[in-house]
Amino acid sequence: GNHDVFGSDQPFYNQNFGPGNYAFDTCNLRIAMLDSGSGSVADSVIGRLPELFARGDAEHLLAVMHHPPYAEITAGGWSREDLAAIVLGEFVEQGGELVVAGHAHMLREFRDIPIAGGRVREIITGTAGAVQGAGQPLFGYVRLTITGDADISACFVEVPPPGAPAHRNTTTTIPQCEEG
Repeated sequence: GNHDVFGSDQPFYNQNFGPGNYAFDTCNLRIAMLDSGSGSVADSVIGRLPELFARGDAEHLLAVMHHPPYAEITAGGWSREDLAAIVLGEFVEQGGELVVAGHAHMLREFRDIPIAGGRVREIITGTAGAVQGAGQPLFGYVRLTITGDADISACFVEVPPPGAPAHRNTTTTIPQCEEG
């Protein structure tokens, strides 16, 4: 994320995992990881988007990045919104279904975002202990459940710090996962 990029001799993610722009296939998914920790992606990555978003035989195409690319809704935009629009446009062109992002300190889901003649869904998972607008910080993660070729559902799993009570009423558009 941006805290790895700014104020660091070298981004921690890249030190541990390598370059931040890559794609891989798993099960019936194509997942493209884009390094937007600086609020943008490199021009060289823009040229690789068709390759990164190439869905092949995968039933679902997801993009994961740090900064949410749709600034009009999230206000957590990129430093170059033209690049964000190019990324989203290519994602929609390749049949992308879901963008998962962080950075904006919110836990929200936006459906049917119009872009480049299509629509895209975006989930912002900016929890990581960040204050969600008011009250105490919220810790946890978003669980995606993929059923067949038709649906990707999301729910939030709260992981409170040791000794802290769980929040049962979060202000989010993502439901809490059922316990069990």
